[in-house]
Amino acid sequence: MTISHFADDAAERYRVIAPTYPADIASMAELVDGIAGLLKGLHIERASVLGGSAGGYVAQVFVRRHRELVEKLIIAFAGPPKPERGRKIARAMWWLRLMPMGILRVVARKRLGGLLPAGHPELRFIRAYLDEALRYHMTKEGFLNLCRRGADADLNYRFGPDDLAGWPGEVLLMMADDDPSTPEPVGEALLALYPGAQIHLFHGGGHAAAILKRDEYLGVMEQFLAGSSPEACAGATARRE
Repeated sequence: MTISHFADDAAERYRVIAPTYPADIASMAELVDGIAGLLKGLHIERASVLGGSAGGYVAQVFVRRHRELVEKLIIAFAGPPKPERGRKIARAMWWLRLMPMGILRVVARKRLGGLLPAGHPELRFIRAYLDEALRYHMTKEGFLNLCRRGADADLNYRFGPDDLAGWPGEVLLMMADDDPSTPEPVGEALLALYPGAQIHLFHGGGHAAAILKRDEYLGVMEQFLAGSSPEACAGATARRE
């Protein structure tokens, strides 16, 4: 939905490409290499890459494998890889493969729905959208490979603050102070990976800040892409104040 919001708002100023991930791709490397191939096939030499939520992990792997294609990087409501989470997913894969898709939909709906703050009428559409996607579009193969890609990112990638040394691009980190997916330790770890990044902290909105604070979200991103510095937090110590 964050891409959709941005695409609608900026269609006259930017060319927005939102690829659909094929259901049969189980590794993060194969996924990001495919996205790189898509950009090259469209004769796009450099792009600004936006990764929100799970897409934030895709974006971080992408810039490390294909930095020559990335002009600017935006990571929204996501953190760095977490090996302990990857191990949990890997251990769970044996029984996830045995479960019927109906039960997997319930598990995914509960997991995803738990990230959305309750009591906001604006999120009714998003909940309905997620329900439709899980009910009619998500296949068992697609669900399992989504889990495999997540475990792959967590277990097989180790990021460091020097990974992008020499890369001339810019980074924007967007977080919310009440996002359950990026508690303070996760946010601190992300900030340490991108010491020169611009930072924007949303007060409230949680994991759905891009929707509940749409104008602020789009405004910050627009300023960053245009070359202006968004109003940013001073750093990690300011994150929860």
